[in-house]
Amino acid sequence: MEILEKEFFSIRRKMLANFKEQFEKHLELGEKEIPIKSFGAVNGVYHERGNEVYFIRPRVRAGVLSLKQLKGISDIADQYGDGEIKLTTRHGLQIRGVRKENVYTTLDELAKYGLYTQAVGGKSIRNMVISAYSGFEDEAFDITPYAVRSVNYLFQNEDTYSLPGKLKFAASNKETDEGNAKYSDMGFIAKKIDGENYFEIYFDFGMNLSMKNPYRYSKVIKAEEMVYYLRATVMMFKDNMDMKNPRARLRTMCRMMGVEAFEAKYPQYLQKAREEIDAIIDVKKLYSDIDVKYKEKPWAKKVDFIQRGLTNAEIRNIKECFYQEGIYAVKLKYRGGVIKKGELALLVKYLEKVSHDIKIRLSNNQDIIIFDLSGDEAIDIVKIFNSLLVKTDLEDSITCTGMPRCRLAITSSKITMDNILKYFDKHDTNLKKQLPMIRMSGCPNSCSLIFKGTLGFAGMIKSVDDERKMAYTMISENKNIIHSMKAVIVEENMPKMLFELAQCREKFEKFNTDVKSFDDFVNKNADEVNEIIAKYM
Repeated sequence: MEILEKEFFSIRRKMLANFKEQFEKHLELGEKEIPIKSFGAVNGVYHERGNEVYFIRPRVRAGVLSLKQLKGISDIADQYGDGEIKLTTRHGLQIRGVRKENVYTTLDELAKYGLYTQAVGGKSIRNMVISAYSGFEDEAFDITPYAVRSVNYLFQNEDTYSLPGKLKFAASNKETDEGNAKYSDMGFIAKKIDGENYFEIYFDFGMNLSMKNPYRYSKVIKAEEMVYYLRATVMMFKDNMDMKNPRARLRTMCRMMGVEAFEAKYPQYLQKAREEIDAIIDVKKLYSDIDVKYKEKPWAKKVDFIQRGLTNAEIRNIKECFYQEGIYAVKLKYRGGVIKKGELALLVKYLEKVSHDIKIRLSNNQDIIIFDLSGDEAIDIVKIFNSLLVKTDLEDSITCTGMPRCRLAITSSKITMDNILKYFDKHDTNLKKQLPMIRMSGCPNSCSLIFKGTLGFAGMIKSVDDERKMAYTMISENKNIIHSMKAVIVEENMPKMLFELAQCREKFEKFNTDVKSFDDFVNKNADEVNEIIAKYM
């Protein structure tokens, strides 16, 4: 809505003016006196570790990009950065290696493509992460427009950019929670009730190592009420959390007051949010065209991928549209989420040849997904970009930026994961299929959501015979892995330990053919799994 855009651009102008003033002081006095984090993060500008260069993070709403925007990102990265682009785990990306003289130009060039950098970092709200295939798969309903339009309202509020701490949102289109709603400060899970769109709300998990379970809000809400609840949460967080608290997060506030007090107090902020929003916009108009009927696409073409020569390992990267046969999406994964110089341009070049509209989305697993492809086009992409396909769950693993780029990192998670895959390729590449997706972070901050799933690893330092070595703390949601949060594995031993776990599963399955997953294997063979982990602690 125009009023939202007008307010956002007014705030953005003020923020950029302040950023430029502070950036000049930062360049003059240095990082020690004027750290870039103190004013740059909320504007999407960060200092890269060990270099006099920066990375810039544009906001990608719900991960949705147009082909024009994708091309713009590719061109800007090549022209004003070092050409490298990092995909994040929150539908985002980073343009790397931007020299100081190119920072302002990069911000301006991104804006020409409708890509803005405000509220992607610092003490502000963040983008809303959602299920990557929402609107394409079998689901309660398409949550994409709800997420985009609701968060758009928050961006036109000035207090959005000056909170006590960061505030992260997520939404999922069905119970399986691919959007990680239960792993965010505030999350929404879509439900159909009597044919109407509703959300369950979850609070207070956040991205840390606490392993604290989320709690579900007592009320299931109508989907069009999402914006009220988001705004109420922002208001409550700001009023009830000390701005100077270095650990200020929604979970901190909730733990301090307790669930009962939160439930009693929250409706007061909900009422304030309703009054504020209703005075500015008509919420019915905000969501008026959300349930537009799916329009069939005449160019659709269903194909038999096996008959056309694709393997099952390749086909796992293809998904067929739930709403119409013969329309496909193909997932591409750049290892470690890193797109090297020139690689994105190759993808753009192919996509520009497609004769009809396509959709592009960044996932929360560091993927680029190309939607609305015919069967022939899906096959073309699989063949042309075969090196970017995920053939096993292990190859689908997620790593953060890590060293040497990130200033907070203790280890290089990407290099560690590369070494793990190389070890398997050298000794027995087929054993990759025995392991699950791994989530790995270069520090305990968990940019890779390391506490979700069977195997997660957080970077740290371990003393071995008075020598400090890079290492990883193992984290698992599987309760049968008793060494979770206790096992600290030296970096150089990570490939060996994981390879031995893979060998153990392969051997176990020869006599236990009913093993359906790595978790199932752990549950049925926990003693041996824990013995292997203990060897490397």
